[in-house]
Amino acid sequence: MQRIEQAMSVIQTNYHQQISRSALEQGCLSALKEPHPGEADPEAGRRAIAAALARARALRTEGDLSIGSEQCIRGMVGTLNRESSYLDVRQVRGMRASSSGIAGIGVELAEAEHEARVVAPIEGTPAARAGLKNGDVLTHIDDVDLAGVPLSEVVHLLRGVPGSSVHITLRDGATSGLRSIVLTREVIKRDTFSTRLIEPGLALVRIAEFDIDAMRKLSNGLAELALASGGPLRSIVLDLRASTGGMLPVIVGIAAAFLPEKALVLQTKGRAADSSLTLLALPMFYVFPGQKTPYARLPAETKTARMVVLVSETTASGAEALAGALQDHKRATVMGSNTAGVGLIRTIFTLKGGDGLIVANAGMYRPSGKAIDGSGVTPDVVITERSAPSTELPDKGGPDFAMETAIRMLQMQ
Repeated sequence: MQRIEQAMSVIQTNYHQQISRSALEQGCLSALKEPHPGEADPEAGRRAIAAALARARALRTEGDLSIGSEQCIRGMVGTLNRESSYLDVRQVRGMRASSSGIAGIGVELAEAEHEARVVAPIEGTPAARAGLKNGDVLTHIDDVDLAGVPLSEVVHLLRGVPGSSVHITLRDGATSGLRSIVLTREVIKRDTFSTRLIEPGLALVRIAEFDIDAMRKLSNGLAELALASGGPLRSIVLDLRASTGGMLPVIVGIAAAFLPEKALVLQTKGRAADSSLTLLALPMFYVFPGQKTPYARLPAETKTARMVVLVSETTASGAEALAGALQDHKRATVMGSNTAGVGLIRTIFTLKGGDGLIVANAGMYRPSGKAIDGSGVTPDVVITERSAPSTELPDKGGPDFAMETAIRMLQMQ
């Protein structure tokens, strides 16, 4: 009970929305397959939790309460939202040791006929080793039936702590036969940043993840493209499709490369005092302590070049914040499909004993004041892909209708 009360306290203090204790207790009981307590009597709910844990302990051969407690807390946290979860000691250590903290199976997905369809596995990943191939359809992840589940949620279900297992069921795209496999999640290493000169004056920037080096790569990459172009960069395509964001200061920093100084990039709002922030296009919000500005080489025309931002249903979180900021300031035309609508900032809280909670402790809001979570970014120009999106960076892929449309738009301006 002490661990549960501690977890409740952390969530009540830091979760970005108000949530009643009775709802938390109900989530706890649901995880143990117990009836929901009456909401009118919170004390009865607490007694029911204790009874559920006692039953869990009695059913275990070792008589240890810890697993029952973990089930209870997992169920409790699961009532909050898709971005909050409970971690045991091993998972906390694995997450802190991981460079990104998030692992997956290494597969590119596309939504087709309301199904999550495999475009291709990423070479050298669990998905590739297991033989996933183009056209396979994901039908279940663990015990979740994916019928009608949005692609963004499917992507979230596939992600987790490095070293954890996920059970997936696939329908073969050719034979319609079903197969089930268990994969171990890994931190997927892949190219996350790319620049290319499409033609003199027209640059392509592709960002799949906003890591600590992204700003420096942007500055150096655009500087080298300007040299190769033999003149200023007049137009930029910023490709954020399948980008899931990353470090918040980096999101702000990338926006600052394109926006006027002091422009509002993003606001965060939460219940805890330190979770509500106003983030502007100023070095104090994106230059890391002890480091110099990453934009020493950034061409001046970066702030004025015509821009198209490509987004998709798998553009999520910080990438959505960036696209929304550029759209709200009328700095770029956003093109593609409505983004995932994942606009919550997650923080790891360590509990006594080393366990942890990932709590969505703040929501992200665009300069216009619109919440990103649940809404995402609606493109200025909606593009329906005529063919499956490329599994590689754009300079290596096949036909790409959205990219072609963006290039033609900039060429005609």
